[in-house]
Amino acid sequence: TTERLGPSKAALANAKVEMDTVHRFDSEWDSRGCLSTSGRQVSLWTARLSKGPLSRNKVRINLGVYASGKLDPPAGKASIVQLVDKSVALFFDRRASTVDELPAVVDA
Repeated sequence: TTERLGPSKAALANAKVEMDTVHRFDSEWDSRGCLSTSGRQVSLWTARLSKGPLSRNKVRINLGVYASGKLDPPAGKASIVQLVDKSVALFFDRRASTVDELPAVVDA
């Protein structure tokens, strides 16, 4: 048998890159205890890439870290990239789906 390297042609054909926005963030670091003598507050955050049951055909990719000039999350929204398998209509039918290959498409 031959081992296939990378995603199938069908997975590549079904994958579509889309931009999306998120409004929730997870804390990565803050200046508590580091800059206490200067009185400055700063924090670093990543966008929360939560997935619900209606997004099984998506792989979401963070584009970076967001800074805040205080200890609270950044105000507003963050842009992310998501790879969507268009062969599937939400979560109803997976027979012809290439959803399981989405991580390999990201790596390709």
